Amino acid sequence: MDIQTSEKRISLKLNHRRIIFFLLALLFLAGGVFFTHKICNDHIDIQKDEALLLADSSSSLIPQSYLKALDNDLSDLDKKEYLSIKSSLIQLVKTNDHIGYAYFVMMKKGIIVLAADSHPADSDYYYFPGQICSGAEKLKHIRFNWQTPQISKPYEDDTGKWISVTVPVTDNKTGEVLAIFGLDYPANQWYMTPRKIAVQSGIFWLSTLAMLAVIYMTSSINTQLKKDRQLIKETDNRLNESMTLFKGVFDQNAIGIAIMDGYNYLIETESGLPGINAAFENILGRTKEEIATTTWVDLTNPEDLDEDMEHFRKFKSGLIDRYDMEKRYIKPDGEEVWVHMTVSPLYFENVGNKYHLCTIRDISKRKQIEKNLLESERSYSLLLDNTPGMIYRCKYDRDWTMLFVSQGCFELTGYQPESLINNAVKSYNDLIAPEYREIVWQKWSYSLSYKQKMVYEYEIITASGETKWVREQGQGIYDEFGNVIALEGLITDISARKEHEETIKYINNHYPATGLFNQKYLVEKFSEDIAAKDHSSKALLVIRIRKYNLILTTYGYSYCRSVIRNIATHLAEITDDSHILCQLSMDKFALYVKNFRTKNELVKLCGDILKMLSNNTALKAYGAWIGVDIFNKKDKDIQTVLKNATMTATLTDAVKPFGYSFYDTDMESDVMRQEHIKDILAHICDNTERDSFYLEYQPIINRDGSIHAFEALARINDKELGNISPIEFIDVAKKRYLIVELGRIILDEACGFMKKLQDNGWHDISVSVNISEIQLSRDDFLTDLKNAIDKHSVLPENLILEIAESGFADNLEVINNQLTKAQIMGIRFAIDDFGTGYSSLAKEHEIAADMIKIDKFFIDQLLAKDEKELITSDIINLAHKMGQKTVAECIEYPKQLEYLKRNNCDYYQGFLFSKPVKAKKALELLESGKFNI
Repeated sequence: MDIQTSEKRISLKLNHRRIIFFLLALLFLAGGVFFTHKICNDHIDIQKDEALLLADSSSSLIPQSYLKALDNDLSDLDKKEYLSIKSSLIQLVKTNDHIGYAYFVMMKKGIIVLAADSHPADSDYYYFPGQICSGAEKLKHIRFNWQTPQISKPYEDDTGKWISVTVPVTDNKTGEVLAIFGLDYPANQWYMTPRKIAVQSGIFWLSTLAMLAVIYMTSSINTQLKKDRQLIKETDNRLNESMTLFKGVFDQNAIGIAIMDGYNYLIETESGLPGINAAFENILGRTKEEIATTTWVDLTNPEDLDEDMEHFRKFKSGLIDRYDMEKRYIKPDGEEVWVHMTVSPLYFENVGNKYHLCTIRDISKRKQIEKNLLESERSYSLLLDNTPGMIYRCKYDRDWTMLFVSQGCFELTGYQPESLINNAVKSYNDLIAPEYREIVWQKWSYSLSYKQKMVYEYEIITASGETKWVREQGQGIYDEFGNVIALEGLITDISARKEHEETIKYINNHYPATGLFNQKYLVEKFSEDIAAKDHSSKALLVIRIRKYNLILTTYGYSYCRSVIRNIATHLAEITDDSHILCQLSMDKFALYVKNFRTKNELVKLCGDILKMLSNNTALKAYGAWIGVDIFNKKDKDIQTVLKNATMTATLTDAVKPFGYSFYDTDMESDVMRQEHIKDILAHICDNTERDSFYLEYQPIINRDGSIHAFEALARINDKELGNISPIEFIDVAKKRYLIVELGRIILDEACGFMKKLQDNGWHDISVSVNISEIQLSRDDFLTDLKNAIDKHSVLPENLILEIAESGFADNLEVINNQLTKAQIMGIRFAIDDFGTGYSSLAKEHEIAADMIKIDKFFIDQLLAKDEKELITSDIINLAHKMGQKTVAECIEYPKQLEYLKRNNCDYYQGFLFSKPVKAKKALELLESGKFNI
């Protein structure tokens, strides 16, 4: 078969070569013809160009004056011009063998006549000047208005066949054609050279083609010889290749193959064929020599031997023509190998049915997989029985008819698995709590329509009547057409998790200290009502405990927590479905009010709450304030209402401890201003922007007119807000917890001014600094005080601390203790704004103050009331009796000064002497001497 294929291939190759040679020969001939034709045409073109050039150059040798002198009649015979032209033409023809005739023709009375030609006088074809020659027909194509040279096509006359080359001779001045100069070439000589070239080229191409034919014939003979040698070689190697192929297939086959003679294995047959392949050796784990020394009976596992022997007996007796079985061979190391064995007859010529063929395929891995599968099924069964929850397979129907349920069914539902299978006792749908049955059906329907997993949590009712939360997750099983054939999934008990979630939910929605609803719950509840388009009236009351931080600092966290719990308990008494109480922070509560008819109802509610709060002993000294915002359609959400109500609760009356306010837009402007001031203070405190902050100093005058001290007064001049009142920014600093850091800065600046006073020789001039009760209540106040004094190396005796009377009224013990320690350091202490606070005379006596500063209210009274009605003098006398100096503030008129002097006031301060000035100006005031008082 291979030789025949090779012969066909070689024959086809030869045919291809013949066709290719024939096509190349045709192409070669066509190329030769084309090439010869092109050469001939090129030569003719060259010949034409040379003929035109010769005609043009020859005509130019004849002077135009000679031509103009001719009359084209017999009179020209005597003219030297004619004779010269005639002689030149004769000479031209003689010197050029290929020119047969040369001539000039001119126009005479509209007729073309011969002016002169190259025929001598003794020629048979001699013509006279002006004569119309017999060959004039050949000139009929000449026109005197032609301006270009011409080459005629071959034509024939009585003298032969000619080709004429004519060029016009034009007047150099007028451009008119004077004559036509012509050269006649014999046509046979004109084409003689191209013919020679064509013949030579043809000989060349035919010779070349003949040479190629010889080469082709030689190549064909050589190819045929190669073909014969190839066929011989292939014939010689066919048997070797067949044997090699057989051995390759035999040895490399993955299936074990062995030729057997009865119970024995053969290494090689009588004809030399191999008897055992490599795969057979590998499967049995033995070499072919080892296999050949034993029988298959010895290698077979005893448990499989009886079956094998029975099959073999039937095979040898002819009852069966072949047999297959799975059996085990024993390897030398005792390991067993599972094989699938096929035994079939093997026939050889002249041998008879002596041998048989045994093929084996290693199936040990498959057997191991089957074993693992059985183990996996056992493990799967164990897993099903011990998996928490119930694994199921059910129909897709309204009863959820169970086809299979795991043993976890009993623990989950209280029913045995067989009770639910095929709805024997109970359908699973009956276990689902009624309110969830339709939802579960819809969830499954949706998931199956998109072939998604279904996950849902719902409640079931167990056999004992107990309600449990379960989580079902499952998916559909589909046939090849996408139809649902069953559902499979897992149902687990999540009751403990749900209970934990409820606990977390409670923690998330309640304030830990009191158990009231927190801000998160308030926001969600309010937002839900808005989203539900609940058109009932809504309002939010934010109840803020005033000075909570001061209470915390004074009494501690435990006491504050008990106070807040007590307040929460009393506020909870007014709650119902329309009054929801929440706690925002330790010092803020919120009451969400719904379904009120008028604003007066909210006013009455605020009054009731304030009455309740005012009865709280702990709050009497500090107070509380209620901010109210009524929800309207302009409010986008609860955050707006909460912000407005909180803001309103923050903007409290400085005098009244208890009260309420309703939100309006002016408050928002005030809050925006306070926020701006807060930002300014924050930049001052963190030292990022202090350009707007500075101190001014107002002198305090002795009775003799000399300056006793300066009061340091903080000032802020902002680029946007301008000058900000100290009352305003100090209040913001206290509310925003910036007063401590601001106080440190003021104290540091004041000590720096004291250092300037000392450096300029004013060692006895004091500086007073206002200190807030919040600063004094801190444990680190004395440390801050000492650090400022040490930093600037100033005398503590020259520092006076001022605290407002209202500042220590509620925290006398702590503040008095701090001031006493400061006095031990040498620092003096003054009560500011004396007479306007809430302290009693008993408390005033307990305060270790060095001086008191009489409030502006009593100084202003000196102008408005009769002197007998004034108590300012009594204040001065009282202070003196307690060993304290007095300072009168805000003196603006001489009348006030006169009264104070008469009643022995110690020091004076006010615009009557000087307004607060910068440090440089303060030094100038000292240099200027005493004031005139």
